[in-house]
Amino acid sequence: DYPSLIMNTLVSMDNLKVKSVYTTDDEDSSSKGAMTLTCEVDGLTISIRTIVLEDENGNLITSETFEGKTIDVKGMVDYFKGSYQIKVFSMKDITIH
Repeated sequence: DYPSLIMNTLVSMDNLKVKSVYTTDDEDSSSKGAMTLTCEVDGLTISIRTIVLEDENGNLITSETFEGKTIDVKGMVDYFKGSYQIKVFSMKDITIH
């Protein structure tokens, strides 16, 4: 199980096509506004999890920023509810094409 061997390791992936975005909307959660991007690359499905992201003016970055786009990411391999994902901590770690 390769992903378990690289838990908490910094990885990068390029040319991920964003297929859908789920935004945490629980009012009582500190993750309100964080997103999970379901992406595809070379026939693989990859989940990208963000923290709550803001732009340089402090405005919340929303799903519209990523939906249908191709992105490159840098983040940590993480595990949540039975699935591996790449966790991204800053908008600087996402390049949108």
